[in-house]
Amino acid sequence: MFQMLYGRLSDIFGRKAVWLGAIGCLCIATLLCGLSHNATMFYVFRGVAGIGGGGLSNLSMIIVSDVVTLEQRGKYQSIIGSCVGMGNVLGPFLAASLITHVTWRAFFWVIAPLAAIVGVISAWLLPSTPPPLPIQESVRKIDYGGVLFSSIGVVLLLIPISGGGSYFSWHSPMVMIMLAGGSASLVVFVLWEWRGARLPMMPSKSTVSPEAVLSVCCKANWN
Repeated sequence: MFQMLYGRLSDIFGRKAVWLGAIGCLCIATLLCGLSHNATMFYVFRGVAGIGGGGLSNLSMIIVSDVVTLEQRGKYQSIIGSCVGMGNVLGPFLAASLITHVTWRAFFWVIAPLAAIVGVISAWLLPSTPPPLPIQESVRKIDYGGVLFSSIGVVLLLIPISGGGSYFSWHSPMVMIMLAGGSASLVVFVLWEWRGARLPMMPSKSTVSPEAVLSVCCKANWN
């Protein structure tokens, strides 16, 4: 839900500020997940952790594109991609080991200090880029409509897709209504980004001219 929004927020408020905010949100929320006393607390804090972690993968790629030369960009992005892939492979086994031999809370207690360490290193090493506009004007440029329509569409589609056939029947009225509502919301989101948004999360037209792209590619090949 928040991946596209983080890219636009980093354009408005600066990469470093948004990156540190996402890491801080993930760190605090995962710590609170491990300290939860009931299911409601756990669900709420897990959702907040998803808000924080949702932008880390694409923000890392964006930051690499900013601080690394074009010739070295593929190398460093492949390193990030390999780390993500390794985490997807090893993560479930490590989590299962912690849950089996210690407690399920230990899984979140491991993530929180790792996120804090990453935040400290990022605050020290990442260059600061001040926002190009005043805060008030930047806040007005946030695509609130895009956030609303995309969030509704993603939630209404993911709930029946992930739970259909196990938690509720595929033929139930709730599944039909959610699938129809989610699809309609995503259609409205595309129309909003096309015509209504002042600064869309998903621009329908590229702001980079073909001549500029050709110039960069020729220069990279020449080098």
